[in-house]
Amino acid sequence: MEFIQRCEFLCYLFLALSTICFLVVFFSSWYGSERPRRFWLARLTYKEDKEMQSFVRVAWLLALISGLISSFCLMLCMNLEGFWLCLAQTLYWFVAAWILAKVILAAIIAFQYIGYAVIRLKNWILHDKPLFPKYEKISARH
Repeated sequence: MEFIQRCEFLCYLFLALSTICFLVVFFSSWYGSERPRRFWLARLTYKEDKEMQSFVRVAWLLALISGLISSFCLMLCMNLEGFWLCLAQTLYWFVAAWILAKVILAAIIAFQYIGYAVIRLKNWILHDKPLFPKYEKISARH
């Protein structure tokens, strides 16, 4: 029983590593210098920045490898039998790590935009700055 607990702990450790590597790839794709920003599809090519490109590709490969290792180890710890059941379980844990990284990135982006809105409201209330400066310029022309 103790071996299974150690095996599961190691599997979850690899799953956490996979999620962190996915976060590295997704953060560099969203907060990278190139536009347009990409949320669902990660950017793996960077025209000018070759170091960033190699860093992101290594993180992507590490996420894939550690995700597959953790999924496979969890499958072995659960003593699953049958090829399709094992394949489905492996795919499930791999997708779970990917979705968890996407949820974390989406939460950070949402908090960032909420912070921008709070700052804009504070400036509008306390400093009498326009709430929507683009529309103020358009309405001033007419």
